[in-house]
Amino acid sequence: MRASKYAAADFSGNWDLLMADATANMAVFLDDHESFEKAVTHFRTRVPAYFYLKSDGPLPASPANSGINTPEKLRKYWFGQRTFADGLSRETCRNFKHAGYSLAATAHIAETAWHQGVDLYGEVKERLLAALARCGGAWGPTARWASTTENA
Repeated sequence: MRASKYAAADFSGNWDLLMADATANMAVFLDDHESFEKAVTHFRTRVPAYFYLKSDGPLPASPANSGINTPEKLRKYWFGQRTFADGLSRETCRNFKHAGYSLAATAHIAETAWHQGVDLYGEVKERLLAALARCGGAWGPTARWASTTENA
């Protein structure tokens, strides 16, 4: 991926995942295997640092290649979050819009990789399901869709 101040892991989670998504898809379109592998490697290190699971320990994983390496820096990076639960994203407590961008980018990268024969879904299944459940629960109950004959 192109280096810039915005590509730094300690800048922003949703931008980082969205840039990885764009990189993966451009690499597939351009048949650029090296760039695709870089995007996949980035995904593998970034997703665990963005979506928390209790199995990570008391604090989220630090983003790879960042200066975020102390509990204080992690809490600041996570917008002051002090309580962590399965499925919490780095930006859940910022707002759901940005958490949603990251969820979409994560799923999109995994889907693109799936079509290239790489199962990223299997690698992040627990994180992705926990994050979707947390955001889905926060946004309200799932809508009940009536069948076409139910209201006839």
